[in-house]
Amino acid sequence: MEKIVLPSEYRVPRYYPRAVIAGPFVFLSGVCGIDAETGFMAETLEEQTHLACKRIGATLEAAGTSFENVVKVTIYLKNRKDGAAMSVIRNQYFTSPHASTIIGINELGQPGRYFEIDVTAMIPDKKL
Repeated sequence: MEKIVLPSEYRVPRYYPRAVIAGPFVFLSGVCGIDAETGFMAETLEEQTHLACKRIGATLEAAGTSFENVVKVTIYLKNRKDGAAMSVIRNQYFTSPHASTIIGINELGQPGRYFEIDVTAMIPDKKL
């Protein structure tokens, strides 16, 4: 496995990598709507969704892939009623067909989070 190092503007906790590559796949750790410049959580669901998708895109790019190659998305959503509004925004980024699961949960690791997203994508031309 190989760790992915992101540009320094993305603050990453030191106790886990942002993503790992295993064979032709990249597995992203849970992503939320933290502003890379300020390090603070965005206030609205819409802002958090855009920020999370931008962070996902940067991580995929660092791994040599893109949203086009995403095969699985799992969303841990604090309020299931937010699912429709979030989907409208995330579908602007995740434009290719992929498996998707939304799980309603009671709490997330930091106050103010509406969700956390983890992603699995293929890396084109990478062999097992």
